[in-house]
Amino acid sequence: MRRRKGLPRIETRVGTTIVAVLAAVLVFPFGYNTPAASAAEDDPPGQQAPEQQATVPSLEDLRKSLEEAWEAVKQQDLATARSLAEQVLEKLGDPEGDEEEARSLRVEALNVVARATRFADKDRWLEAILEARDLCEEAGDLEATTRYNYQLALHDHKLTQEDKDALLQRCFEWWEETGQHERVAEGLFFHGWHRIADGEFERGFEFLDQARAALKDVAYGAWHACLDATDEFRELTGDDLDLERRVMWGAGCDVAQVDDERLVHVSQPGSSCHSGKQEEMAKFTNGFWLLWQVKWLPFTGPEPGYEEEKDTSSYTANPTHTRIWIEADDVSVSTPAGDFDNCLLMRATTTESPLDAEDDSRQRKLNKMKCGEKYCWLARGVGPVAYRAEREDGIVEHSVLSKFECPEQRDEWVPLVVGTRWEYVPAKRGWDFDALVVMRLTHVDGEGKYYLAWTSVGNRRDE
Repeated sequence: MRRRKGLPRIETRVGTTIVAVLAAVLVFPFGYNTPAASAAEDDPPGQQAPEQQATVPSLEDLRKSLEEAWEAVKQQDLATARSLAEQVLEKLGDPEGDEEEARSLRVEALNVVARATRFADKDRWLEAILEARDLCEEAGDLEATTRYNYQLALHDHKLTQEDKDALLQRCFEWWEETGQHERVAEGLFFHGWHRIADGEFERGFEFLDQARAALKDVAYGAWHACLDATDEFRELTGDDLDLERRVMWGAGCDVAQVDDERLVHVSQPGSSCHSGKQEEMAKFTNGFWLLWQVKWLPFTGPEPGYEEEKDTSSYTANPTHTRIWIEADDVSVSTPAGDFDNCLLMRATTTESPLDAEDDSRQRKLNKMKCGEKYCWLARGVGPVAYRAEREDGIVEHSVLSKFECPEQRDEWVPLVVGTRWEYVPAKRGWDFDALVVMRLTHVDGEGKYYLAWTSVGNRRDE
């Protein structure tokens, strides 16, 4: 049993299974010759078969393997990344070199495993996070220990709510003590939205107000945008919330930067809660949906005829594959916000890996939400006016612009002006609920990052 150091910790109630692997150990009856012994007896007198020496890996070799693993993660090849990291963990049993450096490499390898198994193998993800946390705790690394505890509080569904709250409280105390106000705000944001999802509206909004207070002396960033999106949610709903009527509630932001002629996706923090019905959730897409799916939208280009292919994210260990191209710039589109001529049509086709053809897991079923044909229409000076996805699971997502406001007249495919507002609704009605997604450009910082706050509101209509 390891001696616990640093932060007190909530046990996860996950039983520990110890698997002993005995490799190449055979017990033979008395008088029976092993292959090695027979070879020695067959040698001429005075000669003996050379003894097989096991190669002990150096830490430098293992470090190079981890570099390859992280590169595989970047390429969305999570199966290769996990395989390389698991091999490093196996070889770290008795490496040559400094013990502290070996511990550091083990933690890094566990991080790769956790990254590769977050969706594909949640049990292995949990094992990797727990072991990495224990190693950091033993080394007295409270910063890393807190980071792993935070992940457990958010994603370990085996914990009770009471245990999650206790774990989060310890994280908050450490972040406050070390002046990490953005991390405090992040934790409070998710904690608040989780309470709202459970129907504890007053308590949830209290946590969100505390998150705003934690950021009062911090430069504008993603969590400010998430809270701005939450303020929009409260304004749209008037805090008149009813779990029985909820279809989709959410707030978050897309962070993007201009890279040459493209608007490139950076990150997408946020939180949402919903009915869980895929057909209903599909009504809450928006014109910017392709931005986070393929990681870019046209800003000033590229022109029709452009095409690229790349591996894209996946719920399984094997990446999906996406072909992206600009099909035309003379398309007319009609929306509730008006008629738009000479629109740019950006298309993408996402397919699953052939390696998943025989997979019947839940992860592959989730991938069918990603796979299919996608279309995004953009109007100059307006941005995305419509989005459509014909998913492989048979569900169609189709949203159109219902309202647009921009403080300035611009000519780019996406007008990056603070204060610009886009509102999107489903292209077809006939549902028993209202659906609205609001996108707002709330801020641009000194590094050229644009913060697009998004808010989703969907409630069933009163009978």
